[in-house]
Amino acid sequence: MRGIPKKKKGIGLKVAGKSRRVFKANVHRQRVWIPELGRPVLLCVSAAGLRTLEKAGSRKLLSRLRRNPNRKRRRR
Repeated sequence: MRGIPKKKKGIGLKVAGKSRRVFKANVHRQRVWIPELGRPVLLCVSAAGLRTLEKAGSRKLLSRLRRNPNRKRRRR
């Protein structure tokens, strides 16, 4: 594989190998219910992050967000 790997949102070549393409993250806007807050929260999560969220639960997510409140937020 040439260039930066797919996992790091890199640049590669299309199937034919002539023109370049950009690998983008599989990100979706997802509404997640947080029982501690009593309301849903809108998150931008990847498909892998969504599976992790379902496995770990919203409680673990909430504790992670509270630990790092100054994280970079993605702007639209």
